[in-house]
Amino acid sequence: MVEEAWRLIYNLGYSVQSKQVEALLQAKSYVPTLNAFSCCLSPRVFNFNIFDTFVVNQLHEIELRVWKSLFQHLLQLLHLSGTCAVVEFNQRFQSVPTFGSTIQMFLDDVASMGQLAARDFEDILQCCIPVFEGLLPSECDAVVQRLLFIFVQWHGLAKLCCHTTETLKIMKKLTAKLGSELCSFAKLTKTMDVCKTPDEYTRQKKQQAAAQALRSTQATASKGKSKAPVDPATSDGRRLCIFNINTYK
Repeated sequence: MVEEAWRLIYNLGYSVQSKQVEALLQAKSYVPTLNAFSCCLSPRVFNFNIFDTFVVNQLHEIELRVWKSLFQHLLQLLHLSGTCAVVEFNQRFQSVPTFGSTIQMFLDDVASMGQLAARDFEDILQCCIPVFEGLLPSECDAVVQRLLFIFVQWHGLAKLCCHTTETLKIMKKLTAKLGSELCSFAKLTKTMDVCKTPDEYTRQKKQQAAAQALRSTQATASKGKSKAPVDPATSDGRRLCIFNINTYK
């Protein structure tokens, strides 16, 4: 595949970012560069694919992407239960005991998602099942508890340093089950009026104000020669949010 990309680039004169080269490499995120390990361990020599040895980056693929997105939507659901539920949520996290260097003390306001590092999201996932219990709207509370339990199970297996044939079988079943539960959760919450949290809305308004100030500055610097683009009017209310599972991750 890489050799064919080379032929397109060097022999036929296509650029690296041309449609022809992208169509060849983009499906698996390849680049037109030969890997030294692939050359030495290629299927034609040892019948070994070096890419099979690469470990999935749990930090960026799961904790800072899938889990963060789910946790953010759970907080939006939490705000449907009122301010008292949010206060109780933060108090419950404050009551979670520490466990050596594995589980550390949580921030005073976990619900705001401010100043959270990657390890904080991992700790939140491991401890959030009893914290969320009974605080979410009744129509989705049981669904969320089941989803979180399966997610924690899957996360624990994914973090194992050594796997056996049996653990891989269990993880394969859990992966399918987790995907099914995420789809059910997305379908259920799609019918609910879930909006951005007040903290998210405040940050959004600040970003919009900063962007508007920048456009005004650029328009002034151009001395009226060209008009700054005008964005369509946006609503002052918080927009509805849905849990998006249509991603490539």
